[in-house]
Amino acid sequence: RATVGVAATAAALIVSLGGFIFYNTNSLNRYRTARDETERRAEYERRYGKYAGVAQPTLTSTNLRIEIYPERRVAEIRGIYVLANTGSEAINSIHLTTAPGIETGAVSISMGDRPASPVLVDDSLGYRIYTLEKPLQSGDSLQLSFDVRIAPHGFRNDGADAFVVENGSLFTNRDCLPAVGYQRNRELDGAGVRKQY
Repeated sequence: RATVGVAATAAALIVSLGGFIFYNTNSLNRYRTARDETERRAEYERRYGKYAGVAQPTLTSTNLRIEIYPERRVAEIRGIYVLANTGSEAINSIHLTTAPGIETGAVSISMGDRPASPVLVDDSLGYRIYTLEKPLQSGDSLQLSFDVRIAPHGFRNDGADAFVVENGSLFTNRDCLPAVGYQRNRELDGAGVRKQY
């Protein structure tokens, strides 16, 4: 009887813990293997690599309002980029690469009498394109406003996010803020992997 009781308790613990882990790594978060991440990088390059040479404005100023809630492991960032056309050709569209796993809300672009509208929003690969009604001429600038929210949901199969914790938070612009233009650091980096994909 004692052996059966211990075995039943152990089985219940295994099922409960397994269910808890499965819920966190498959329901709250998408389960991603190393191969999935490699395929994701390859797809990013396949779809958006053609935009690598498209002229984009230069980030000249940043204003961030960052609110950190360590007890909930949440950070909310409201930002404004000032983007200037420092090149010689007019710019017709703004390309943004958003951070993977970070909630990037609505983006607004203000240029006075030049409205911008989204023509591509691909949150699965983190790429957005906004077309400017009037091109940004050389020497002109615009403001790009955005909201970002860092809020982990349970834990992923590759470990918990440590961006915001109670004993010290650390995140950089590459971790969570949108970047202007196509980002080569998201491409496949190994020769063998590149040949395979």
